[in-house]
Amino acid sequence: METSFIQKISKYLLIVLFVVSGALALMFYLQVVPLGEEADQMEHGTTGLLLGWTYGLFFVAAALAILAFIYGIIIDPKSSISTGIMLVGLLIVCLIAYALSSDAMDSIMPTLVQTTPGELKWSDTGLKSLYIILGVAVASILGLGIYQKLK
Repeated sequence: METSFIQKISKYLLIVLFVVSGALALMFYLQVVPLGEEADQMEHGTTGLLLGWTYGLFFVAAALAILAFIYGIIIDPKSSISTGIMLVGLLIVCLIAYALSSDAMDSIMPTLVQTTPGELKWSDTGLKSLYIILGVAVASILGLGIYQKLK
């Protein structure tokens, strides 16, 4: 009974998140919210809305992952060890990516959208995290293939 209720809530929550994300993406591509005209203004237009939504989704997902891990420890401590290892691995990847990131503005970036050094640093962190995770995934696929051929 409880699993069915959680599945229904998750299903409807995912639909709402998908619709809101789609609406924000559509607003971004149609530029519904204009950019600020003053250089010192912190309004980023639709880009700011989309970045804020992305940050919100990231922190909610991170909090839910940690809460699920804690719930797993309470219910069945032995089965949550692998989840804990994955969370620690993701944290290490994020810390490495943050250490490698730069907050410098590239010359190819458009100057219409004013970004803060913090936004540039976190965007670079996200990209570098993606590159690291992608590299690890490709290396493990290749390594598993080689291991199975040698075995």
